Amino acid sequence: AYVMGGVPDGEMMHKMMLSKFGEEITSKRAALEAAMAAKDWPKMRSEFHSLKGSSSYVAADIIHDLCQRGQFTIDKKEGDWEAEALKLANEFIAISEEAL
Repeated sequence: AYVMGGVPDGEMMHKMMLSKFGEEITSKRAALEAAMAAKDWPKMRSEFHSLKGSSSYVAADIIHDLCQRGQFTIDKKEGDWEAEALKLANEFIAISEEAL
């Protein structure tokens, strides 16, 4: 439904944002998988950061929290951070496959 002036109402806007987020997850998942294979930590961090931001717009809290942890793990580089970053990336991939 639209309000005056052809602007989408809240529900319509949320559905549009969810649709766009679904498209983004598909492309970001592929980029994250490529970064994982190459162990390209800056690229993985960038993908986590991007997904963290967009997931907050659609209230995808589980994805947001997971991506935030991935970004911070790569930033801090403490302990076995590489294995942890890969584990978090794999968790995102599993969740995104279930969601779509």
